[in-house]
Amino acid sequence: MKRSKNPARPLSAVGMALLALGSAAVPARAGDSAAAASGKNPVLVSGVPELSPWEVTAAAGFGMSRGNTDTLNVSAQLLATYLEGANEGLLGLDYGYAETGDTTTVDNFHANAAYNRTLAGPFYAGLAGDVTHDEIADIDYRVSALPMLGFYLMKSERTLLALEAGAGYVWEDQGGLGQDYWVYRIGQRFSHTAESGVKFTESVQWTPAMEDSDNWYLTAQAGLSVPVSRHWAVGAVARYTYDNTPSAGLEKDDLAVLATLSYSLKGFEPEPTPGRRSLMPEKKKAELPGLGWSRSAGVSLALNQGNSDTLSVLGDLAANHYHEGGEWLNAAGVAYAETDSETSVQNVRAATQYNKLLGDPLYVGVGTGFRYDDIARVDYQVTPAVVLGAYLVRNDAMKL
Repeated sequence: MKRSKNPARPLSAVGMALLALGSAAVPARAGDSAAAASGKNPVLVSGVPELSPWEVTAAAGFGMSRGNTDTLNVSAQLLATYLEGANEGLLGLDYGYAETGDTTTVDNFHANAAYNRTLAGPFYAGLAGDVTHDEIADIDYRVSALPMLGFYLMKSERTLLALEAGAGYVWEDQGGLGQDYWVYRIGQRFSHTAESGVKFTESVQWTPAMEDSDNWYLTAQAGLSVPVSRHWAVGAVARYTYDNTPSAGLEKDDLAVLATLSYSLKGFEPEPTPGRRSLMPEKKKAELPGLGWSRSAGVSLALNQGNSDTLSVLGDLAANHYHEGGEWLNAAGVAYAETDSETSVQNVRAATQYNKLLGDPLYVGVGTGFRYDDIARVDYQVTPAVVLGAYLVRNDAMKL
């Protein structure tokens, strides 16, 4: 497949905003501040096992269109953090791929690992490693190993703010040129988790070569996660990279923004405190009736700026009302995508329908649909209809 490469241009306004904002760091695990200070694991209540020192979270995104324009967007992330006593660890993996037609616009892989050991007071020592591959930026590989010293400006149950500095070694193959050299590393990381479970993380890392002041790169990432249930959360991640010595003909800066759906093995909220033991039967929650309103919404976002400019937005909304003898079904959706300022997907669709139940399993209904598709050159399409239908399956979990 062809790779999409654009001529160099100045840093975009969005990129400057992300540079000021910063980047994702090692998230602080919600724990007990006093216990952290003493080097012990927190305990929820007496007789309840201590919290696991591990947190594992995974996120993924997928988008595809076929027809007048073929597009594909895939992203995946995995984050594992460890916090116990004076030991702190991190392992992160992420992958992104996108194509429009036969042109690959995104193809990158990134892995990083870190271990920190708390010393006296707010100081800590650590070792960080990083592996990067970016086909579009012409980076076959970039591997770094960086010992460092850090200082906690703030470290509590919900908030962490730290500064780091160190020196190490980098091996890379960029633009077909393999080289290795000594580097410095200066970094900052921050995370805060609200009582509601909403978490914000950011960090910035600057890595200049020791013998060549012009050879340096900067990475910045910011992330926001909002729990929607105990194990699921929605959020967004923005990553900005700046390479002061890119391959010939390529841009220095790249920006990527992704909407995420995350799953946490441990959960985004603490386990409920167990109640007293009792011989009384446990009260079961009342089953929700299958009547009334049912609403759902979904959104997907992918943005890349720099050596490849791509944007993909998908949104869907459904609002249905069920009552005895009838049901009202409503749905709407929008999709938009562009590559290098050329629109590849642009459509809007909506539908509404009311069904009158005639008796199990038959119903009669009336409704209309609307469709707009710029790529298919459909300015508008309205489709009113009267329907006769039968439910093969109809319960609170599934309707066919």
